[in-house]
Amino acid sequence: MIVTLAAPLVGLLLVELGLRVVVLTDIVADEAWAQPLREPLKYTRPRSPSGSDYWKLFYGQKEPQERWLPRRHPILGWIREDFDAQTYEHVDEVNLAGRRPVLLFGSSFVRCLPPVVDCHEDLLEQSPWASDLALLNFSVTGYGLGQVGTLLSLALPRFRAQNPIVVVAIQIDEDLDRLTLTFRHGPKPSFSLKQDKTLAIHVPDELDVDRYLALHPPQITSYAWNHLLFGTELIPNPPREGWRGMKRHWQTILPIVPRILLQVQKELAGLDYFVLLLGSPSSVDPDFKGDWRHAVMAESLKGLQVPYVSAHEMLREAVRGGALSVDDFFDAENGHPNERGVALIQRALERGLAGDFDPFTSAR
Repeated sequence: MIVTLAAPLVGLLLVELGLRVVVLTDIVADEAWAQPLREPLKYTRPRSPSGSDYWKLFYGQKEPQERWLPRRHPILGWIREDFDAQTYEHVDEVNLAGRRPVLLFGSSFVRCLPPVVDCHEDLLEQSPWASDLALLNFSVTGYGLGQVGTLLSLALPRFRAQNPIVVVAIQIDEDLDRLTLTFRHGPKPSFSLKQDKTLAIHVPDELDVDRYLALHPPQITSYAWNHLLFGTELIPNPPREGWRGMKRHWQTILPIVPRILLQVQKELAGLDYFVLLLGSPSSVDPDFKGDWRHAVMAESLKGLQVPYVSAHEMLREAVRGGALSVDDFFDAENGHPNERGVALIQRALERGLAGDFDPFTSAR
């Protein structure tokens, strides 16, 4: 009887140990059969309670020379080369020449990834707005909503005396989920609510990627179970999504979003500002029916009366007629706006500069 019970337990233990060797070491990293088993999506998802583990596996499996290694920052996690880490002086400030600055904060969807050549600062310079305004692009690849708001609060004092117009770009489908991540392109701040419902920021205790991963390895309890849960379709849905913790994931993030927006609103008191809403290709698709991310964003903007322009809805409207498709606005390789997509986002941005904001709506 004992032997009968022990055999499957030993088998499960061997499977677990085998997967850990495959995923967490380089022993079989070059073997073709191991490649599918090393894929982080087999064990977690970027937009889930264990999203940080996805990025830890992703970066942990890369050689140092293969990693994107931006400049580290003790509060923000990482920053770009085009502004100073302490003074937040932007390299393009020399182009202001007495013009009113437009400060653009966001993530990679307003960073304009290659092969796009002209980004929003260039397009504004080529427009009639250029006689009075010049745009400084503070957007940073990989940022979540919390990092965007924190960078805004750190950089704004430098420019407040110049009466800037501030644009806060939010990629609804990605930036909210990044609020609770502790690791993405490296160690990063995460955000939560204190017992009194005020916002708490948890800065990383180590900025070097390898040292951080040694201190904070992935927290996956069982790779065998997670492979069953994330890497196969053997468990039906429901209960699969519940076991993945997706309800817990969005319930954690929901109350943080309006607090971040409230903090931004307070920071921008007395200035002209608006939110620029963006979305991923999947949510631009006319068949998209909305989800908790879009619902909490709509309700938060409405509740706080934050002015906004939705480039996301403009893109949906552009593809709704059928003459253009989602693929006409996004790069097939990187999933980010292509030149046509950037141009449409620029039209939305310039609508905001003109004060042509969208009406508040209820959640879809």
